[in-house]
Amino acid sequence: MIIPLDLLHLASSLRTSRKSDRTHVWCLIRKKWLVATPEEYVRQALLLHLTETLHWPVSRISVERQLTTMGSRRRWDIVCYDIDGHEQVLIECKAPEVALSQRVMDQAALYQQTVQSQYILLANGKEAICCMMKEESASPKFLSELPQYDDL
Repeated sequence: MIIPLDLLHLASSLRTSRKSDRTHVWCLIRKKWLVATPEEYVRQALLLHLTETLHWPVSRISVERQLTTMGSRRRWDIVCYDIDGHEQVLIECKAPEVALSQRVMDQAALYQQTVQSQYILLANGKEAICCMMKEESASPKFLSELPQYDDL
């Protein structure tokens, strides 16, 4: 189920800076300037949405951490944690021109083997797909909206 998600309007609320002929964007979680690629704009706009609209505390969000799965080193985009430090939402961000395809879901599912979160969220700034993960043998339940921190 596709969820309309207009995060691109939040890009104007992000802190940006020009350095060496490149635009950089400030990461409110990592507290550093990053090259403002299309995917990074989506990631930062989604972080703003998570913290301001969905009320996720900054202290419960982690960005671009390395994991090893199936013998390869990878990086997930965002993971949100509950008060006990358990992974609740695994988020895979893509640039706006990247469709949220089965390939993107497969990438998140690969990370999910290690992370074991309750939800998986795919987002490209224009739309999102969110599913609640059930037991291993059951298929995921697709949701019509993103989970708010207070609802978990």
